[in-house]
Amino acid sequence: MKKLAALVIVCCLVIGISISNVMAEERGFMAGEPGYNPGAAGYDPGYKFFNPFNWWDEVPTITVRNPFDRGYWSSTGIMTITLKDLSKFYNHCGPGVTQGMRLCIAAGRELYKDGMIIRGDLRVVTGDTHGPAAVIEYITNAVYGKPLGKAGVWFNGKMVYDTSIGKYSFIFYRKSTGKAIKLTLKLGVPPKEMRELKKKQFAGKKLTPEQVARMKAMARKWAFKTMIMPDEELLEIEELKDFNWNAYFKKAYGG
Repeated sequence: MKKLAALVIVCCLVIGISISNVMAEERGFMAGEPGYNPGAAGYDPGYKFFNPFNWWDEVPTITVRNPFDRGYWSSTGIMTITLKDLSKFYNHCGPGVTQGMRLCIAAGRELYKDGMIIRGDLRVVTGDTHGPAAVIEYITNAVYGKPLGKAGVWFNGKMVYDTSIGKYSFIFYRKSTGKAIKLTLKLGVPPKEMRELKKKQFAGKKLTPEQVARMKAMARKWAFKTMIMPDEELLEIEELKDFNWNAYFKKAYGG
């Protein structure tokens, strides 16, 4: 009888922990941080994603085709990528993640009739190595790095860095049609306080718990502001005539 009671207690604990984990996963990294609780200081009702139950579902998603690995992605080779997917992959959901996703959504809409990017079809030029570039790699399979032998499977050279186009600019070139667009983020730099705290953190200086919480709250607002902004406020879109991908590739990798 005692063994049965102990077993019941253990089962209850396991179930309780599982439910707690699921709830934490749904709420994401916001739980317990400033801005999360409507009754606490720092809550901002202007950001609807503070709703702990459906904030993941209130922001855009992106659907892509993957003609090379249908079995891994889905039986049809078509998969919808959500912000929650990217957050799990990168273990955070900062401004670089949301900006990269919005850039890809815009590129898909401008370069494909149905808005669905074909992975492997795009070539990308980025003006800097900051966060959005990594997300663009994940979504488009345009990966930085000169392809060399077997490593070319991963580092396929379909993305290049070129500071001449501008730090917040990205060129998306659809090889199958020859069409190219330049997208430039109009957000500008993050708030001064956030930049200063990040700079201290990168320099190895220890931040107080209050400073860490403040920095995360600002980063979160900056990130999700990207996801709810209208296109015309977020991006400048320019179609590029006679775009020469090979010139950028040779400049970056030679040969």
